[in-house]
Amino acid sequence: FHLKYNVTADTNFTFMQNTSANQFEYGLFADTTNFKNVQYTIGVYDATNYQYEGNINFRNITSCLNTLVTDSIMNNGNRIAYVQTAAAINGKTYELDINIIQDSAGYFYTLETTGNGIFDAWDFEYLPISQLPSSLASIPRMTYYKEPDIQQTICTSFQCSDNVIVVANYTERTGFTTFNGVFCPKPGPYDTLSNDCSSGPTRDGRIKPDIAATGNNIVAPGALWACKDQAINYPNDCNSSQDTMYMVFSGTSSASPAAAGVAVLYLQKNPTATNLQIKQAITGCTTKDNYTGNNLPNNNWGYGKLDGFGALTCNMLSTKIHQLKNEDVNVYPNPTTRMLNIECSMLNEDNVQYAIYDVLGNLIKNSTFQIKNLITLDVSGLQSGIYFLSLKTYKNSYTQKFVMQH
Repeated sequence: FHLKYNVTADTNFTFMQNTSANQFEYGLFADTTNFKNVQYTIGVYDATNYQYEGNINFRNITSCLNTLVTDSIMNNGNRIAYVQTAAAINGKTYELDINIIQDSAGYFYTLETTGNGIFDAWDFEYLPISQLPSSLASIPRMTYYKEPDIQQTICTSFQCSDNVIVVANYTERTGFTTFNGVFCPKPGPYDTLSNDCSSGPTRDGRIKPDIAATGNNIVAPGALWACKDQAINYPNDCNSSQDTMYMVFSGTSSASPAAAGVAVLYLQKNPTATNLQIKQAITGCTTKDNYTGNNLPNNNWGYGKLDGFGALTCNMLSTKIHQLKNEDVNVYPNPTTRMLNIECSMLNEDNVQYAIYDVLGNLIKNSTFQIKNLITLDVSGLQSGIYFLSLKTYKNSYTQKFVMQH
C-alpha cells in the first residue's frame, strides 16, 4: 500500500495492523523542504473497543536524525509495544524508518501527522477503509482518516534512477512439458501484467517502469539438485522440465534478465554504446498490442513490451546504416488498392523489419518478414491517403512514399 497526502493543521491519521507477526516496519520519504514543518507520532487503538491508548508524542523528524530512538507505548502500566524510529538525509530527501515491536497483535497502530507538508510512505500494513471494521465509521475522528492506495507502488531506491532500466513483469507461456511427458498448463491471464508487478510513477512523478518483459511461467536452467528433487518428491507440481534440468520461475526477477540479455546483445553489436543509448534502443523499439494499448509510455507497461529484435535493429544509435536509394528497391504498384510488392536484392539478411506511417508520423502497422526475392504486403486495411513504408535490417534501411486508393 502507498500512502500520500498533504499534511494540514488537523491531525490526520492512517491505521496499520499486523496480526501474523510481533514486528513490522515501514518507510516514509519526503523532500526535506516538504517535511521540515511536519510533526508526526505513532499511536495505538484497542482493536476491540477502538479506544485510543496513547502515542509516542508528536515530534519533528530531526529528533531521530542519524540516531535510533526507542519509545514504549504503555497502557495502565503495561507495555503495548516498542516503537523504534531512525531518520536519514539522502541528498535532499528525508527517509524515516519506523519499526514496531508489539507485545500483542490485538491493536491498530496509527501514523498521525500535523503541520504543513507532504510525504510518501509504503507498507503492507496500511489499512484501506474496506478492510476496517464497519463500527469504526462511528468514531468522530474518522473524518481525518487518510486512506492508502495501490496505484503507486514503486518505492524509492535505485529502481527510480533514470540510469536504470526498470522491468515490469507479464505472463506469456501457457504451459510446458514436464519430466513425465505431460503438458502442464500454467495460470494466466496471458500477455497481461502480473499481479505482483509494481506500478509508478516515482515519488517525484517520473514514469516507471521503463519496459515490460515476460517473467511469469518462464522456463530457465535450474540447480540440478533442485530440479531432481522436484521430479522425485513433487511429481505433480509441474515445476521440473522433461529432462529435469530446467524449472519454472515467475516474477520480476525473471523478467529483468530478459532485458539484461538484450542489453548484452546490443553491446556485442555496439561495443562503445553508452548506457543511455542502450536504454533508448530498448525503450524506443517496443511491442505494443491490445494489452499495452497505444497510450504509451505509462506507469504500468512503461514504453511497452520488450522487443529484442527491435532494440537491435530499429534504433541504430551507434551503427552505421546504409541508406538504400530508390534504384536499389522496387515498391509497386504505387498507387495501390490492396497489395504492395517489394523487390530488393540488397536486403540480403535474415529478417527485414517494416513499418508503415501516415503523413503525421503515426505508426499504423509494423512487423517483420523473412528475406525472399519478392515480398508482398497486404495493405488493404488502410484508408485512402499518403503513407510511408520504412524498411530496416541490420545494415540497410529504406523509406518509400506510397499512395493508397479505394
